[in-house]
Amino acid sequence: MKPLILTFGLLASLVFPLSAEENLFADGGMEEVVHTGEAEAPKGWRAIGVLEIESDKGEARSGERSLKARTPADASVALSSTSIPVQPNTEYEVEASVLARGDEAGRPFVGIRVVGNDRVRYPSDEEAGFLVSWTSGEEEVGFVTKNGRFVTADNARWVAIYLVLRKQPAGTVNVDDVTLRRVDSTQSSQ
Repeated sequence: MKPLILTFGLLASLVFPLSAEENLFADGGMEEVVHTGEAEAPKGWRAIGVLEIESDKGEARSGERSLKARTPADASVALSSTSIPVQPNTEYEVEASVLARGDEAGRPFVGIRVVGNDRVRYPSDEEAGFLVSWTSGEEEVGFVTKNGRFVTADNARWVAIYLVLRKQPAGTVNVDDVTLRRVDSTQSSQ
């Protein structure tokens, strides 16, 4: 009976392929936490550089929690997600909601870059900037949701989402509702 179940599962996945709407990032809502010493941090993220991260139960765009990062002044720091399996030569869309707070000197700059196996970057090193960015000059209106698209390389097996905070005054950044979705070929031609 087990081979029948396996065969049905395989047949169902061929007839009903995974939806392009499926979020490939396991906990983009930041609801799951891991205990790191005295603090709780959202599962699936790590800090790069001098950066404190924690799970913020008081500020969320949806659900109960968001990722909160406290940034020191004049530092370039980042948050990196765990590796997310992807397919080669496939278009994806990454989306996040960000709330940035600063002081009289302004708010932190936040940008999204996606890095794949073999250090392939999206956008590429030849392209300046980020897939998406929140600048200190934007009016603070609560969480702001933005998205950007990229096509994976020929040898792509996985990507990681990097939230880069740089050239900023000290401040706090809350991140919630991070998604990575495969773009349907019918959506990409629009």
